[in-house]
Amino acid sequence: MTSAELRGAIDRALAEVPRRLASGELDGSGRFYTDEELAAGAATGKLQKKEKSGAAPTAWCALRWRGSRGFRRKTLKTRPNPYDAVAYPGMPNAGTHPDNLAAMATLHGLTPPPVERCRVLEIACGNGSNLIPMAYAIPTSEFVGFDLARLPVERGQRRIAELGLKNVRLFQMDMLEAGADLGRFDYIIAHGFYAWVPEPVRERLLAFCSEQLAGNGVAFISYNAMPGGHLRSMMRGMMLFGSKGIEDPEQEVAEGLNFLRLVVETLPESDV
Repeated sequence: MTSAELRGAIDRALAEVPRRLASGELDGSGRFYTDEELAAGAATGKLQKKEKSGAAPTAWCALRWRGSRGFRRKTLKTRPNPYDAVAYPGMPNAGTHPDNLAAMATLHGLTPPPVERCRVLEIACGNGSNLIPMAYAIPTSEFVGFDLARLPVERGQRRIAELGLKNVRLFQMDMLEAGADLGRFDYIIAHGFYAWVPEPVRERLLAFCSEQLAGNGVAFISYNAMPGGHLRSMMRGMMLFGSKGIEDPEQEVAEGLNFLRLVVETLPESDV
């Protein structure tokens, strides 16, 4: 599916909202109803539906669509961290392993610190799914990770205790508060982080790497770039639109996915 096709699908979905409000398929709360729900509501009198002659309702997924009226989003300081409410599926990333970073540094003419005796920091480490396997495989090196979300860090700490590892530690910390007290590191990893945080956090990340990276050290900072990152960014935008006004993180994810399904279902069969 091209970006132009997705834009067309979004426009068609939004164009349906006024008609469905008028027909009763979209109630005052902004909830789309499936055909089964419409039939049940009509039978019980709980839902008044105005049907045009010969017009059969389209099979829509159930979707709670919130408008922006009366909506006031909380700030990150007062809103619970969504990563505490919805577990993020962490996994190892081979590209961030010190062996790989050292090889890339060598190819670029640097003399990187020896992998078997190094200090590694992972920023936004989550539950340590990437960092803990490294610590297990390289017991003579030290591994440190921090994340803004508390619960993923606690899960990682329990895993470290279960494995009996002494060369790795995880803790909760805000990137804006990270400083020289953490020490210097031979390898700094920030994967899936830079493109998703506000500008002050990005600036602090780069400044921290400049301040705390050891001589000939390597910083791995991944980010989304155009045009390749456009489709992912567009999907994210659609999910944010579909979940606008929802405070609960789990419901926010569910409604965002529901809106994506809605967009897909409005595509003509020839575009699917």
